[in-house]
Order: sequence, then C-alpha cells, then structure tokens
Amino acid sequence: MKAFFTAVAVFLLPCFLVASPLQDDVLFEQGEEGYNTFRIPALYETSSGALLAFAEGRVNGAGDTGNIDTVLKRSIDGGESWLPMQVVWDDGGNTCGNPTVLQDPFNGRVWLFMTHNLGQDHQSEISRGTSDGVRTIWSCWSDDDGKSWSVPETHYPEIDPFDDPPNGWDATGPGRGIVLKKGTNAGRLIIPAIERNIYSDDHGQTWQESSFLPPGSSESQIVELSNGTLLRNDRNVCCKETNRRLLCFSYNQGLSWTSLLVADQLITPICQGSTIALSSSIGQGGQMYTFSNPAATSRIRMTVKYSYDDCSNWTKEKLIHSGPSGYSCLTGIAENYIGLLYEAGESRYYETIRFAKFRRQWVHENTVFRWDFEEFDASQTLAAGSDVQDSLGYGYKGELSDSLELISAQINSKPQKAVSFSGQSGQGIVLGDGESQNMLDVGIDEPITIKAVFRTENHKEGGSVGAGAIVSKDVGPNVPSWWMRVQDGFVRFYMEDGSNPVSLWSSSEVCDNQWHQVRVVRDPSQEEVYLYLDGQLEDSQSDQLTASAANSNDIVVGAFNAVQRNFIGDIASVQIYKSAAFTDECGEWGYNQMDLNKDCYVDTFDLYLFMNQWLDTTNPL
Repeated sequence: MKAFFTAVAVFLLPCFLVASPLQDDVLFEQGEEGYNTFRIPALYETSSGALLAFAEGRVNGAGDTGNIDTVLKRSIDGGESWLPMQVVWDDGGNTCGNPTVLQDPFNGRVWLFMTHNLGQDHQSEISRGTSDGVRTIWSCWSDDDGKSWSVPETHYPEIDPFDDPPNGWDATGPGRGIVLKKGTNAGRLIIPAIERNIYSDDHGQTWQESSFLPPGSSESQIVELSNGTLLRNDRNVCCKETNRRLLCFSYNQGLSWTSLLVADQLITPICQGSTIALSSSIGQGGQMYTFSNPAATSRIRMTVKYSYDDCSNWTKEKLIHSGPSGYSCLTGIAENYIGLLYEAGESRYYETIRFAKFRRQWVHENTVFRWDFEEFDASQTLAAGSDVQDSLGYGYKGELSDSLELISAQINSKPQKAVSFSGQSGQGIVLGDGESQNMLDVGIDEPITIKAVFRTENHKEGGSVGAGAIVSKDVGPNVPSWWMRVQDGFVRFYMEDGSNPVSLWSSSEVCDNQWHQVRVVRDPSQEEVYLYLDGQLEDSQSDQLTASAANSNDIVVGAFNAVQRNFIGDIASVQIYKSAAFTDECGEWGYNQMDLNKDCYVDTFDLYLFMNQWLDTTNPL
C-alpha cells in the first residue's frame, strides 16, 4: 500500500505544481470609471459560483461622506476575469455605501444591505445630531446572481440608527452577513451592524434588530462556531490603545450578546477586518476559520490567518501585501480556494482594491520559491530577460539580467540541470523586491531557511574582493542585509540589522569542483542561526539581531545587487523557506515523493492533498 501511495503521488505531482498559490489583481483603482476613489470592499460567492465584488465608488474624494455610489463587478469564472462594472445604487449627490451581502440558500436571493445619508452631511454632524438628515439602513436584492437589482428600500424607522439621539453614524458590516446552519433558528439571515445585528426569520420579508451590545465596538463580522455559538469580531473603539480586535458571543442565535473581550492574538490598527467559516475535514466540528486584516498597529501588512479550534487560536498566517492596507472581505471559492478583496496601495491604502485568490492549503506551505531550472531543455544558452520559473508553482519567478549557459549535471547520481556563471559583471538571476511582496525581508522574529546546491573551483583567495555570491539581498555595510557567498575557499553567510551582525563560515573547503549543498537556518525559537554543509552542521551563532534585516533591494542569485562578487561556477538550485527547515524529509538533497506541497515535511497536509485529488473529496483543509 505504501508503494502504491508513493507511485500515485508521483503520478499526480504535476497536478499540484501548475498554478501560483496567490493570484493578486487590481480590481478597482483610483481615477477609473469616473470615480476619485474606491473603498469598502465586500465579496461573496453565490451558490452558482458567481463572484460578487462590491465597493463604494467615491466621486469627489476619498472621504466617507459626499457623493458616493455602491458599485459591483461580477465574475463567472472564479475571479479569472471580471465583467464591466455595474452601479447598484446611485442617489445623486448622496452617500450610498457600506455594502454587506449574503445569499438566502432557501430561494437563492442575494441580499445587499447598505447605509445612506445626505451628501451635504458630514460624519461629525451626523454623530452630534446636527445634520440635515439621518443616516439610515437600506437594502436591495437580486434573484439572478447580481445581474440586476431591486430598487433599494429603507428600513427606517423599523431599524433605528444605533446612537441616541437617533442620528448616529450607523454602519452595516461592512462585508458579509451569515445564514445560521444550526439550532432551532437555522436559516436565520443575519446582517452585522454597529452594536447590534439585523436579522430575518422569514427570508427577508421583515427585518428586526437584536438587543444591543455593550458600547465600545464598531464595524463587525460574525461567524457561527461548531457548537452553534455566534462570535462577533469587531473594530475596537473603546480601548484603542490595545491595538487588538474585540470579541463577543451569542448563545441564543444572535438575540443577545456577552460583554466585549480583547482578542490578544489579533493585532490591528483602528480598522475593519473580515472573518469567515468554511467546512473542513480537520477543523474542530468540521470547520476552519479565516481572518483578514492589516496585522500591525498601523494600516499595513494585509494578512490572512487560520484557526481550526473555533477561533481560540490563530496558528497559521500568510502575508498578502506588506505595504499600506485597509479594509478587506473574505469568501470561499469553489471547493478549495479562498478569495480576498482588500484595499491596498504603495503610498496610501486606498489607492486600489485588489482581488487575491489562493488555495486553502497555501497557508501551511513554508516555501517561498525553488529555482532548479528543470523547465529548460539541457545544453542551451538562456538569453538575458529569460524567466526562471518557480518549480513549486508559487509564482515567484526570476529574470536573467544577462545570458547564462544551462548545463546537465549528475548530482548524487540524479540527472539535474544547472546554470553556469562565468563571473562576468552583470550576470545574475533577479527577483524584484516588490515582486516578492517583501517575503524575503527577514523580520526581527521571522524564521528563514536558505538552501543552495552549487559547485566551484574558484574563489579560493582574495578575501571579500575575490568572493562569489551564491544568493544575496544586500545593500552594503552597516545596512540591513543578508547574503551567502564563497570566500577564501569556504562558504560564508552574513546577516545584519544595521548594527548587529551574524556571520557564519563553513569549516570545510568547497572549491573542489564537487557539488555541495549549503543550508542556513535562522530559528528565532532557539535564538540561533545555523550553517549546514552537505548535511553536517559546520557553524552556528547566537542570533544577534534586534531589528529587521529588511531592505528594498532585490534578491539576486550569482552576484550582489551592485553587480559585484560575481560567482564563477555552477548553481543547480536555490530554495528559500519562511520556516526553520533543518532537514529534507526525502533523503539527501531532495524531496520525498510523498511531500506533495514540497515544504520539506511529510505531514497530514500532504495526505489531504493526495486524498483530495485521488478520491475527489472536498475541502481538504
């Protein structure tokens, strides 16, 4: 049976390597379609598979009031392409926004809740009760997967604004509502709103409010836990200094709520966040939960986190966008994917709204990229500008800055490809810092593993001037950097945060024209950095870094960024993990055939990948 599993795993392996785990596209951009700015994303996959991506189209500026429309883009191919933008609600110069969406599984009707106020009323006036109008909650619906929409209808005074006097700055969601799956009120439609929920037990014919939460929270999302308890995850208003999300629970299916709790694990600026529940074969009660927000004390670092124990612990996470980030909304897509609609930019978080799509299991995969040149035919010249594909399908491809010779090699009796570096200035394989999404900027407490297979008979002497770089993300002395090179006949690794260096040397010489594997592991849990050569530990040092080693330079194979320290020899592979990966599970210098996600661990996630493909099961993670 083991042999059968291995054989089938090898047969199926290409199925897992064909697509990048992270599709990340601009969906709305400042200045397009007659709008100054797009904000406040909401994302939903309907039962037929249509993706609905809502946003506010702000006509005259980026502010929260004034002439604002609710707009929509639809996709019928899982987010690969998008139909032209629709305007769902345009009330002249007034404010129509805060989209919050759900679908009733009973009849397929898609409900869209929004908020409305007069365009001339500012938020401060509405909050003080001195505005000309009242900020109210409205809804419309679609019975054709968002192709067309009913005329929006107000729920005022049936649903009052939350504040007293009844002119408060109210808000639905924004993002998604939920439909209860458990208990005596299964099928209840719930829309989160500030300090309470709006719900219907008659498929939207009537709507009413729950009891109010204790004051102190704001924009909210809700999930149903495995035992039927409801969990609200709210923007923090009452204790902003904690930079944490606020939580509360309902044990009566949303009618009343507990006091507010600070979520210690969920770091946040003052900002909205998104959370969803998805079916899972490994989560508690058959569910997993995904949470997205700017995971910092300011609006940067859009991150997704996973929990498998009813949101008690968030044990896995992935960085989606390291720069300015704001509001977001998650949805499940098909059986095994997750979609994220989020605000992001280079200078300001509201420059664009982006759509990201990734496999559910991606968050468990530790590799950033692996370049092994196996996509090329042997014995050819690779032209400048050629792309080197990530053989794991993670999407991080390198570009040749000059031509390189591709050669065939026997490494541990296995036929492999390698590229030959002549030491010519300008030769290198480059992954841009922006293209890598800053994944290789080593944070103060971030693990990293850098592994390379190479051979050389050069760089035996000459100190730093005669050294040849294997891989680098360098700037210069006394600046955050890291690099790996051959110097004076040995492998040397160096990393610093600008003032505190870590410097490791191999104890064995490597300039013998034989193939060698070097692996450097930074393990923050041990506060140590290790250098292995051909599987043997040859040096280690206490981790001295007290700040990040991040810089804005590129990752370069075969040279430093300043086209110095050019390597002379052959490089067969370079692989980088965002984990402390001390060993390969499959034996010397390679992967076990059962390590389907190639993260250097044969574990339950590889089994789920295999079972999902072989047995056609759904939701492996």
